[in-house]
Amino acid sequence: MLFFDLDLNNAPSVRGVPCLLGVPLQQAPYQGFVGTLAFVSEPGVEGDPTWEQLGSGFQLLYFPADGSATQQVPLQATPAQLLSVVLGGQNCTVSVYERDISDALFSAVYITAPASVPIGVTETATASGGSTWLWSITNGVILSGQGTSSITFKATAPGAAVLGLAVTFTDGSSASTSLAVQAYDPAAYAISAPLYVFAGQFGVAVSVPGGGIPIEWSVSGTGIRLVGSASAAATAVDFGQSGTSATISLSVGGVPTSTWTFVIIPYTSTISYTSPSVAPAPDNTSGYVDFTLDLGWQATILSMQTTTPALLRLYVTAAARAADAGRGLTTDPTVDPTLQSAIAFEGETTASILSFNLDAPVTATNGDAPTRTRLAYCRMFNMDTVPRAITLVVNRTQLQVGPTF
Repeated sequence: MLFFDLDLNNAPSVRGVPCLLGVPLQQAPYQGFVGTLAFVSEPGVEGDPTWEQLGSGFQLLYFPADGSATQQVPLQATPAQLLSVVLGGQNCTVSVYERDISDALFSAVYITAPASVPIGVTETATASGGSTWLWSITNGVILSGQGTSSITFKATAPGAAVLGLAVTFTDGSSASTSLAVQAYDPAAYAISAPLYVFAGQFGVAVSVPGGGIPIEWSVSGTGIRLVGSASAAATAVDFGQSGTSATISLSVGGVPTSTWTFVIIPYTSTISYTSPSVAPAPDNTSGYVDFTLDLGWQATILSMQTTTPALLRLYVTAAARAADAGRGLTTDPTVDPTLQSAIAFEGETTASILSFNLDAPVTATNGDAPTRTRLAYCRMFNMDTVPRAITLVVNRTQLQVGPTF
């Protein structure tokens, strides 16, 4: 006796159907095939099809569902054959075989599982069909579902996790197959990137330590674009002046793996700080407030001005500021600096102290490299005779900002 298999669009539709004269080979609508396939015989030929008379005494015909002309499937007189054919616009793979060679033909049984999986994470694999199932795995463990068509499993180490499957069918035939799933360590694909970036900052480096599995970077949000490789372990992004929120995501082997969210410091030309009420500080160490200014990414400070008479000390580090807590005011300038007074941020030691009486504006330049954020650790004294809340206004421009995009 002959048996019949049908794959529809590279997926199994029917398996192990006996080839009987005039009996449809597939009848259930859920199998997805549109139309009818059946064997017919030439005049004078009796009985059910045999392989010796395929294509001559017996023909396999396709009967379209709309009643249009039938189509012959070109079978050969051989004990087993597999051919691809388009039937009614459907991509089909047809197998016709004798029982004693069915094992070889059933080797096309499928396993469906993710192409790549993180180690230690529960995943699912499913068999295409059958009546009994025996699963195996290398570089992993089967967690549940042994003996059924669907299992849960997890990989235990980076590399190939090979799923094996032995299947038997209702007609007594059997099949076996395997599928290699690429396992990776999620820690090897943890994104390394700066948390804080400036609107208008270009060439920000982003990377992961892992490699060897196809990866793909993608970005989303306002004012961000990928300018480095989309498939390398290290890449780069640009931020526009109008950027407000942005993320970069990584897929490993087509599976979304990790996401990094940037905090974007807005592009602005003015920074202001308003203190709480500060007691007057006539020539002593009281009457001041400590605070920190973020001067930005390669910014030029155009002016710094206070709303009331004050004295501002700028320190390179918080430790330098703390170490200077006992110094009195007599060491500071007693006259207003000119507009050409400079605040230089290069080359200080932790003991360096820069002080200016801010009755009038002063100008200064932050000369840091463009990839470095510079913080100014400040101590501001109230030089008035009554308690005051003091506002410090810093006017600045960014030296290397990009276009809005």
